[in-house]
Amino acid sequence: MSLSPTKARVGDQLNLTVRVSIRQRIRSLGGYGFSFGMSRPNYDLQLPANLKQDFVVVSSTPFQVNNIVGNQQSFRADYTYAISPRRAGRILLPPAKVVFKGRTYTSQPVVVNVGATPAPPPSLPGQTPNLTGDEDLFVHAVADRLKAYVGQQITITWYLYYKSPVARRAAIVSRPTTDSFFSEEIPLGTPSSTHTTIKGQVFTVTPVLRLALFPLKAGKLKVGGLGIEAYLDYYQKVLRSSAAVTLDVRDLPRKNVPPGFYPRNVGQFKVTAEVGQHTIDARSATSLKVTVSGTGFIGGLKVDRIQKIPGFKVRFAGQKTEPGGGAILGGRRIHEYVLIPTKVGSLKIPPVCFPHFDPTQGRYVTTACSAPITVTVTGKLLSGAGIGLASHENELRRRLKPILQGSHLRSRSTWRLHRTRWLLWLLLLLPPFGLGVGVLIRLIRSMDTDTEASRRRRARSHARRRLRLASSYLKESDRVAFFAEISSVIQELLSARLGARVQGLTGAELQQLLESSGMSEDLRERILKDLEVCDFARFAPAAAEETEMHDVLARTRKLIGELERAPLEPPPGLNGDQAAEAA
Repeated sequence: MSLSPTKARVGDQLNLTVRVSIRQRIRSLGGYGFSFGMSRPNYDLQLPANLKQDFVVVSSTPFQVNNIVGNQQSFRADYTYAISPRRAGRILLPPAKVVFKGRTYTSQPVVVNVGATPAPPPSLPGQTPNLTGDEDLFVHAVADRLKAYVGQQITITWYLYYKSPVARRAAIVSRPTTDSFFSEEIPLGTPSSTHTTIKGQVFTVTPVLRLALFPLKAGKLKVGGLGIEAYLDYYQKVLRSSAAVTLDVRDLPRKNVPPGFYPRNVGQFKVTAEVGQHTIDARSATSLKVTVSGTGFIGGLKVDRIQKIPGFKVRFAGQKTEPGGGAILGGRRIHEYVLIPTKVGSLKIPPVCFPHFDPTQGRYVTTACSAPITVTVTGKLLSGAGIGLASHENELRRRLKPILQGSHLRSRSTWRLHRTRWLLWLLLLLPPFGLGVGVLIRLIRSMDTDTEASRRRRARSHARRRLRLASSYLKESDRVAFFAEISSVIQELLSARLGARVQGLTGAELQQLLESSGMSEDLRERILKDLEVCDFARFAPAAAEETEMHDVLARTRKLIGELERAPLEPPPGLNGDQAAEAA
């Protein structure tokens, strides 16, 4: 008798082999040998008495060989048993016995050292499987907590308990219902099986599904059962389902709610902030990255965008979410901004705070703030909403066609111009005549230069040309040039209507000028907003999406007509000469 291995844990499978070998002399039949199992020796095998008491016999496989050569018989039988220990400790299997022809033969004893039973899945009160004692396979759900706050993570793991090894051929046929939760599956990786003893029965325990649940409301919420289809043996297929899990979900406290708190911001978080450069020139910009990281439903967080920072213009440049791994969900929410200085000197970016509710402490947290950051701005500020935006008006764009290669040009025309003298003289006199007509027309128009109608006509014509140029930049995805043209169009239209040059004015000065002209508040706000968008595009062209550029182009086209029809008054203190100079 032999046993392999000799060290195991409760529930592990061992192989016990008992070999019976018999050699004896028999009467031969004509000297021929037979190997058909004829004349099998008659013996009685007795296994150790405590085998079924200390072990679960999973299966048994007999194998025998019987050879008869002449009057010699050689017989061997192997009995292999798959057994599983029921208890921990040192287990002694007494010798196996064979009674043959009135005599008793014994094997050597074998010993196995069985380790302690691994702890079963952590069950809370009320989660112990209610078994009758005859189950061969069942599904059990285990939650890491039965009470939680709204938005707090609850992790539920469904385990498959089985006795037969072939029950590993299990498949999920129905998933739990989680209507009152946001759920996300947590990968199990390669499931590791353990063993446990329930009412004297040894079960193999394997996790089959794990979900992270975030309650969306308070009350007694139920999570439905998990349906499993498995085989008890090679042919018998069964369907098992776990019981529903009832969770007690509490609402968040209504006292001491901090300003700026949103109900979905539940977890444990911290805030960090960093800038791209701590020292910048007044004509440049820097980036600001604010990161909220920690554990909780990171995809559902609501993080307020920064609207104002003293000494800077703030433009939101985008956000991204980086989920973390592990059984406790979490990750990072990152907001990025472009900061354009409006002052010089040492400027401070104040702490950015993220008020949230910590369910482990059961209170609101208002101290999750980033450290203040100092940015030094040097140089001299440039004024004007469109300052720094290149006009591209005198830029030579390289669109040269390839040069034709050849030794000479050939003409197939049989008509010669010099043979028709009157037509030749007419063509020669036509350019001077056209030049004279053009000069005359310009002189006539110059007599009417100072009128408001002429200024509007020139501005409208010029604006349409620049809009066509802006459309070409849009097709080429040249964001900087596009916003430069849009800014120039708006400023030139305003200069023509107001009779005052608006290029070079600060945002506050331009707003005051528009108010004094009697422009409506709605039109004034839209003009200032579009100019600010163009200004920001100088520093963060990548943040401007193509859809936003199309919207800006459509709004500018509409703005031309509205400025033409808007009843505006010249700014006070501006005479006719100044208006003409501005135009």
